[in-house]
Amino acid sequence: MGLFNKKNCAICNEKVGLLGGLKLKDGHLCKECKNKLSPFFTERKESTIEDVKKQLEYREENYKLLDKLEINKIYGEFGVILIDEKNKKFVAVRDTGGGLFSNPKKVTSIDDVKDQNPDIIDLKDVEDVEVKIIQTNREEKQTVNGQQVSYNPKHYTYMIGFNIIIKVKHPYIKEMRIDIKSGTVQIYNEGLRKQDDYIAGFVKDKLGLKRVENKAVHYDNLTIHNLVEKAMQVMPDYSYGFKCSLKNYDRIKEYAYYLALCDEIRSSLLNK
Repeated sequence: MGLFNKKNCAICNEKVGLLGGLKLKDGHLCKECKNKLSPFFTERKESTIEDVKKQLEYREENYKLLDKLEINKIYGEFGVILIDEKNKKFVAVRDTGGGLFSNPKKVTSIDDVKDQNPDIIDLKDVEDVEVKIIQTNREEKQTVNGQQVSYNPKHYTYMIGFNIIIKVKHPYIKEMRIDIKSGTVQIYNEGLRKQDDYIAGFVKDKLGLKRVENKAVHYDNLTIHNLVEKAMQVMPDYSYGFKCSLKNYDRIKEYAYYLALCDEIRSSLLNK
């Protein structure tokens, strides 16, 4: 019978339901109070009631300070990163829609995401920024005599997503993972993507990665666009390892844009 005993939230004293709500080290937490904590906080089960109360006090103060930010850079269209270069601070939001089934919204100021109470972080407390490019692919087939058969050579569609992982020194947050694009860039390619020294060198130089990906509101900056155009000209036949054709050229440029955008974000966050 003990399993079904109703418990009270250690913070607001409301009932937490039949299964006892969310566990703390020395109590239980209701979902409403849990949602007031930082969305990047991952140490709930190891936290005491007193720890949670202190974080909620910090979160209330954080909300009051959001209006004082002077945001001058905004990156991303699903998750977003907003930077105040004057005061050397930034905030990050994992999902601008605010929920699993919500559509992302265009963010033009801190007011657009204030309801999520994003944590204000000092740029000096950014310890590292990792760009994670996630790539998968599927084979595309053609219909011959009523049957699905492979092309020769095989054709593939590559699905590529872009994540920014920000590691910070903060009492409640270790890292912030942001998916800057809604969905993936999808590139149609004749044959497997070519992995050559130029591609590996470009990614290593721009993003600090060891090599090209090996796992199966745009920021309008002329520097990014110039970089994309230059890279495309260097490899007109195999840009970024993709065989250029009328079917995929625009998508390759889109991929190149996000690659350069990731570099711009990384540079802005590490420019302390």
